[in-house]
Amino acid sequence: MYAMEPELTRQWVLDGVWEDYRLHLGRVLRVQFLLAYNTRYLDLERIELAFPAWVRVVETPRHEVERVAPNGSVEPLWAVELVERHPELADARNLVLWILGHAYSLQTGEPTFAFKYRVEG
Repeated sequence: MYAMEPELTRQWVLDGVWEDYRLHLGRVLRVQFLLAYNTRYLDLERIELAFPAWVRVVETPRHEVERVAPNGSVEPLWAVELVERHPELADARNLVLWILGHAYSLQTGEPTFAFKYRVEG
């Protein structure tokens, strides 16, 4: 990729992150891991699932979609809800669930992480 002004690169990355989020909003995805915040115990954890879960991407606060990581990349979180019960997520009523969107470097605009999921429908 050719060099761009930092502010142009930032805007280009954020435009792409929002386009990706809007494309998935309301869609059902098959995922192998989730990030979960337990409102009962007030802790955050990454949950690796033994078998996939079906989730729907729901409205997500702006600061989560535009989340900038310490490494200088935009690593968006998308809020999701379970579409069907999952045995490993039996206590889901106390969990706020997220998945990672695709991440991009703010310096170069290049992808730094591509989350793996399967889109249904």
